Amino acid sequence: MKKGFVLITLAVLCTALCFSQATTLTRKLVNGKYGFGYPSLTKKDGNGYPLIEALVIPARYDETSNVTFADEFEGLAGVKLDGKWGFIDATGATKIPFKYDDAGYFHESLALVAQNGKYGFINKSGATLVPLKYEEAHTYESGLAYVELAGKSGFINKSGVVIIPLKYDKQTDAAYKKCAHCGSLYSFEKGKAVVILNGKCGIIDTKGIFAECAEEAVDSSTFTGVVNGAKNHWGTNPGAAIKGSCESKMDIKQITLNGKDITGLISYENKMMYIGFSRLKAGDKVAIKIVHKKGVSFQLFGDQGFDLK
Repeated sequence: MKKGFVLITLAVLCTALCFSQATTLTRKLVNGKYGFGYPSLTKKDGNGYPLIEALVIPARYDETSNVTFADEFEGLAGVKLDGKWGFIDATGATKIPFKYDDAGYFHESLALVAQNGKYGFINKSGATLVPLKYEEAHTYESGLAYVELAGKSGFINKSGVVIIPLKYDKQTDAAYKKCAHCGSLYSFEKGKAVVILNGKCGIIDTKGIFAECAEEAVDSSTFTGVVNGAKNHWGTNPGAAIKGSCESKMDIKQITLNGKDITGLISYENKMMYIGFSRLKAGDKVAIKIVHKKGVSFQLFGDQGFDLK
């Protein structure tokens, strides 16, 4: 599923899970397939969530776009069956046929769908209201949807009319990290949206007036040392655990090993990152540099096979 689906879905799903899970059909995984049932009002699973004991909709789906049938999703759920996506209602009845390669969830009466690598929008009757022609798209917010075409991005209304010209840079993962401090990307909130124009982060209003966003202040932390070749439970491969005060990887702008960018290879969870390498040998000098949001800090939590400081 595309990142845009995931990012926006997670924000809405948190609300659905936290506040309405006990009264609405909720997804459950059984033997690798998903179904839906009503959570118990008294029993909880090992993670503290209400236990789903009986399924109303059988576990037969490979994936779902919604975790629940909460009101936010307008009575339908996107589900994947035999490699194709369609939509079902709370009885399990198919409302929109299984013919799409990808699908989001309904919001503002429209859902994002894809066929043959192209994205568009359908209504709850399954009619295509915005042609499937975009290279990327994201769910409607405040009546506008982010779209990409011919390597540029802009915003369209629910009729598919371009409201914000498709002249802005694509919002890649790197761009998301660079401009996230300006506000939410991919969607309008309170009449404003973050865009990128010729590499510069900015904010536009619904009239398309662009104002550059100030660059986020950054700092760096560097750890240096030598590979000692000592054996550890990974063999002789060196590894380092580094603890930071920032809440997520979004505050980490770049990580390099001896000047080589390794940002995409690092995970960051619970304020802890692990950096492991397999191509270093005893005697190799090491410099790990972390460029991060100003005001956060990092400290070496543990290393194996390194003499770091």
